[in-house]
Amino acid sequence: MFAEGETEFSSTTAGNASCMFTYRLHTPLGEEIGEATHRFLIEPGEVLTVGDNQRFRVIEVIPIEEKGSDVEALMYVEAA
Repeated sequence: MFAEGETEFSSTTAGNASCMFTYRLHTPLGEEIGEATHRFLIEPGEVLTVGDNQRFRVIEVIPIEEKGSDVEALMYVEAA
């Protein structure tokens, strides 16, 4: 498990380098395991390296709309 805000990826977004997407990470069983910030949208099937070299495969990405929240989506992941 990793601390909130501990992960950040170093990719770029075409046309808008300042655009960031924040994801709330969950296990397949629904346990919240942290948050990750990425510079572009993540798709199911991608493998991410977060925190201290923890690798996760994205199972599902569910967009959410919470007023006042920086989180754009729930991301369900499994160990890769």
